Amino acid sequence: MPDRLSAGAVADDEYMALDNDQMKPGDARMRLGDRTDYDGHGLTEDELLATPLAQITKWVDEANARHKEHGDVPEPMALSVATVDGGGQPDVRTVLMRFLQPRGIGFLTNTGSAKGMQIADNERIAAALTWPSMFRSIRFRGVAVPVSSDDVQGYFAARPWASRISAWASAQSQPCESRESLESAYQMYADRFPDHG
Repeated sequence: MPDRLSAGAVADDEYMALDNDQMKPGDARMRLGDRTDYDGHGLTEDELLATPLAQITKWVDEANARHKEHGDVPEPMALSVATVDGGGQPDVRTVLMRFLQPRGIGFLTNTGSAKGMQIADNERIAAALTWPSMFRSIRFRGVAVPVSSDDVQGYFAARPWASRISAWASAQSQPCESRESLESAYQMYADRFPDHG
């Protein structure tokens, strides 16, 4: 087995593997023959709504409703966001979609985080909403643009108190010196900005 994995084909089944220096031979846990039968309803052209925004909104609403009814869509608003670092390496993480408007999908991030700095260097991103239990996903590609200060302030004020304290206490994407230092910073901000309900 080669040290580095790459795309290729075996018989009639195509596969893609990540080029990962950390992966060692035998680390793969899924065999190529493992698969799930996708027996969902499917989608026909006559079921599509008039605009992409209307279709996306419908699916987001249905994912939220299914989460409430069945509990098998654990986080309907989970949005995978991919950026590229300064060396051209892709980077993906999951955030929460905070708005869906005619101007596009939206998420909020600390501009000093890895994600924020990568977007500042290269505003092109890709994102995906995925609901495996519904056999649905939506992919997005485009350009990230800043949201207004009012939107950011409104969002932050609406966060639960402990979430706001956590945001102040941790330097997103930066190594933490220790658990104790993080808890100390949390306590410092909790004392400085007490919860008034």
